[in-house]
Amino acid sequence: MKKTTKILSVLMVLVMAAALMSTMAFAAPEHNWDAENPEAVWADDYSSCTVRLNCLDEGCEAKAEKFYTAKNHEIKSEVVPPTCTEDGYTRHTIVDPNTYWSNGLYVDSDVVPATGHNTTITETVDIANKKYTVVTSCNDCDYSFTEVYDIVETVQQPTCTEDGFKKYAAVVGDTNVELTDYTEVIPALGHDVGEGKFAPTGDVWFHYQHCKRCDKNVNPQPHEWGEWKVTKEPTDHERGEAIQFCKVCGGNQTCEIPARTPQTGDDSMLGLWVGLLILSGGAAVSLAVRKRKEH
Repeated sequence: MKKTTKILSVLMVLVMAAALMSTMAFAAPEHNWDAENPEAVWADDYSSCTVRLNCLDEGCEAKAEKFYTAKNHEIKSEVVPPTCTEDGYTRHTIVDPNTYWSNGLYVDSDVVPATGHNTTITETVDIANKKYTVVTSCNDCDYSFTEVYDIVETVQQPTCTEDGFKKYAAVVGDTNVELTDYTEVIPALGHDVGEGKFAPTGDVWFHYQHCKRCDKNVNPQPHEWGEWKVTKEPTDHERGEAIQFCKVCGGNQTCEIPARTPQTGDDSMLGLWVGLLILSGGAAVSLAVRKRKEH
C-alpha cells in the first residue's frame, strides 16, 4: 500500500513538471523561436487564444504553445471608431509581459465602414482678378481641397430702350458656370434727341423727335396746326389750293379748293367749300389711321 502511494506521488510530480515545462516553453533559452510568424488560433468570440511557435534551428522540430484568456486579463479588447477614411473595428490584443513576437499579436473584428467626409464647400469670387476659388473642407477632420478657376466676362451693351449687362462665368473644364449673383445691369441709355426739336415726318397727326443714336423717330406729339391760307385761288375752270402749318415742327398739309361755279360768279361760298374739304380730308385720314391700327 505504501509502495503504491509512493509511485502515485512520483507520477504526480512528473506530470506537474511536464506542465511547468510546457508553460515555460517560450522562455527556454536553448530554442530560437520564430517570433516573426506566430500561429494564433482564436476562439470564435475572441475570449481566448492559443499561440504556437516553431524553432528556427536547423533540424529542430521543437514546438511551443501558450494559452491566453480574457478572463485572466490576458486579452484586451478595444473598440476603434471609424474615421472619414478608415474603417472602425474592435481590436483584440494579447497582453503578455514576456512578448516573443516582434509587433504584438492581435486580431480585429466587427468592422464598421469609414464614414466618409462631412464636407462644407466655400466659394470665393474675385471679379477684379478674374478668379473663382472653391474650397472643400471636412467638418470632422483636417481634410481640405482647393480648386481655382478662371473667370470670363461677357458684355452686352445697352441700347436706347433696353438694358445691357455684364455677366461672369467660371471656366470649369469644358463648361462655363454662370455666376448669376454677380451679373451687373447696365441701364438703358435713353434716346439722344439733341436739342429736342420736333421735325415733320409726313405724318398728318404727329411730329417726332429724331434720335441720333438709334436713328429712329421718337416721342410723337400731335401737330398744332395754324390757320388755313389760300395759296391758289380757284377759277371757273381750275381748283384752288390752301395750306396750313404746324406751329411746332413747321410741317404742313394742303387741301384743294373746288373750282368756282361759272353761272353765278359768286365766290362768297369759298370759305364754306374750304371748310368742307378740310372736314372730309380729316375724316379720310382718320379712317385710314383707324384701318392701319386695326391691321
